[in-house]
Amino acid sequence: MTNPDPVSDLSIKRSVDIYSFVILISFVLFLFWLADDRYDNFVDAHQISANKAVQVAAMEIKEIINNKRHVVSLFSEDNRDLIFKLSQYPDDEELYDELNRRLGRNIPDFFASNIVTSSGDLVIGDFDGKVGGLCLTDIKHFIDDGHQLVRVHPNNDTYHYDILTRLPDDKDGKLFFVSFNLNELSDLLHVIQPSMHELMLINEGMQNLIEINTNGGRNVITDRLDYRLTSDEISRIMSSTKIENSMWSVIDFHQPGLLTQYRMYIFKEYLFVFFVVAIIGLYMRSVLVDRDSRRNLAEIKLRQSNDEIRILNEKLELLATTDGLTGLYNRRYIDERLAMEWSRCQRTGLPINIVIIDIDYFKNYNDQYGHQAGDDCLISVANTMTSIFKRSGDIVARYGGEEFVIVMTDINVEAAELILHQFQNALNEAKIKHESSNVGDHLTVSIGLVNIIPTQSDSVQDGIRNADKALYVAKESGRNQIYVHK
Repeated sequence: MTNPDPVSDLSIKRSVDIYSFVILISFVLFLFWLADDRYDNFVDAHQISANKAVQVAAMEIKEIINNKRHVVSLFSEDNRDLIFKLSQYPDDEELYDELNRRLGRNIPDFFASNIVTSSGDLVIGDFDGKVGGLCLTDIKHFIDDGHQLVRVHPNNDTYHYDILTRLPDDKDGKLFFVSFNLNELSDLLHVIQPSMHELMLINEGMQNLIEINTNGGRNVITDRLDYRLTSDEISRIMSSTKIENSMWSVIDFHQPGLLTQYRMYIFKEYLFVFFVVAIIGLYMRSVLVDRDSRRNLAEIKLRQSNDEIRILNEKLELLATTDGLTGLYNRRYIDERLAMEWSRCQRTGLPINIVIIDIDYFKNYNDQYGHQAGDDCLISVANTMTSIFKRSGDIVARYGGEEFVIVMTDINVEAAELILHQFQNALNEAKIKHESSNVGDHLTVSIGLVNIIPTQSDSVQDGIRNADKALYVAKESGRNQIYVHK
């Protein structure tokens, strides 16, 4: 009884492992795709939020600036007489206080005001230092080209921005300007700013100088030495747009680590999923392998039973077709096989050679050396035959006693005769002693050969009969020779 085939078990486990590996790799690739798609959606969502934030902020700040211009222009028209009077008496503090009281009622978020001559000089002395160098620079630009680009002006008190307008009906071309604090703009940025993002107004022309964030002007920023954007902040910008009639660009950049932290969160989440699925997969693999092993064991037992029956049948078949002494085919097998080959040659028109070999004076051999030596002699002759007649078309059989039959197909008579001479030479070289032979001191054989292309009118018995006749002639002619039937 055979044991279970370890190679088969290994092959099954390897197949399961390959299948599991393919499924695992496919699942990993799916997780990577899912994670990448989820990350892209996260980035896209923040990108959309950033784009919307800067667009809304730019639109609202533009509206604030335009509204301030309109309000300042209306105020200068409504209070034209007071402003003209103050320009004539700039040292009159009561007139200046009155102007500021009216500004406070109409424009609550104003920071300061003044009147400027057409040459850019302040009419009212700036004793508090509220008008800085940038204010004067912007005033001169406005006088030169009539256009003002709003930006942040720093001073010792507070950061602000100016709105300029020309005084109506003033022949000298005086200007009136009002300074505003930054609270309204910073509050607007604070309201619009998306979660995990930062909104800022920067001056790109000043090397990305920070102007305003959600807390106010850059003067309120205490955790940095440089008020220009760092390379890291620039790399995190998701959206930006310029604001008309100003030197500002509103930018949106995400907080540090927003994207990398989310990517790591996704990685950890899907890593957990992977391990869960992998554990389940390993369990299912073990179940599958175990069930397959049981099925394979049952199949092996069934195969073993079938193999035992097959082996018994093969042994019986071998016993039925093999000569027990020499191991060659027996007469029964050669008769069946010769009939098949004869029929095939009839169909194909190919030649068939039938050879009958007889050991010369074998009875004398047995009488002199004994039957055991006779059996050894038959075995030696059989071994010599199998060493010579090795073609796929050669069939060697013991026909009975000291007589052998060889069938050679698909070769002509000359080739068949040449091989038979090789057999004779090999037998001579073996030098099997046969002192009681009338031919010589060593064992010899007589051979009858018939070569024929069988037709439908020919029979196998005719072929055997002719080969036997050829053998008879070989014996009558002195033995130890080959005779070919004509």
